[in-house]
Amino acid sequence: MGSGKSTLLRTISGIYSPDKGTVRTKGQISLLARLGIGFNVHLTGRENIYLYGSILGHSKKTMDGLIDEIISFSGLELSIDKPLRTYSSGMKTRLSFSVASAVKSEILLIDEVLSVGDYDFKEKSKIRMQEMVDEAATVVIVSHSLPILEQMCSRLILIEDGKIKAIGEPKEIIDIYKATSKRQTKEKKFSKLITKEKPKLSLSKKISHNINLISLFLLRVFGLSEWASTKLPSPKDSAHQKRRNH
Repeated sequence: MGSGKSTLLRTISGIYSPDKGTVRTKGQISLLARLGIGFNVHLTGRENIYLYGSILGHSKKTMDGLIDEIISFSGLELSIDKPLRTYSSGMKTRLSFSVASAVKSEILLIDEVLSVGDYDFKEKSKIRMQEMVDEAATVVIVSHSLPILEQMCSRLILIEDGKIKAIGEPKEIIDIYKATSKRQTKEKKFSKLITKEKPKLSLSKKISHNINLISLFLLRVFGLSEWASTKLPSPKDSAHQKRRNH
């Protein structure tokens, strides 16, 4: 999570602009994304159909010819002229899917939208998405579902911290992904163990240590360099010295 996968798809689709460099594509693009990315919550569902369509590069004339079918497929006839802020997240996703999947595209971008809405809508969306995959020249899928990636993809790209780590055949990249995930899990467990075992200062020791730090600061401010250069004892050193004196 957080590696930059969704940002990459939204940059390719034109929703985001790259901070540097350029994105070059050839052909009509459709982006299937979660939660209505590119929508405006102050506009109605109908107005957002045109807005999202324009973001994806579709003309108003094209959207005029598709809007009835989009509304019907989404099942949002009763809410289509209400502001999007009144929609649930599921309704936004259904509308987003219906718009993005309405136009045949040469490039299909799928951002983990493989099941949305209620049972009936899920079944409709699965059928439509398979049709789009079959018709598109290029399909780019972002997903954590390894079975789906193995089933639908001919090549995989592994991204870590916004950078491409590996490109290759599905099995090869999935093996690298599993090994990387296993290593990261071990590192997290080790880090938690170290943090848990690290001794904590009691309140009295914290106060004593803070006084030492303040004293050192004051000595330096007033130019008493011969004192300031002297190492002030930590609470641990002070306790050890007391035991020795006794």
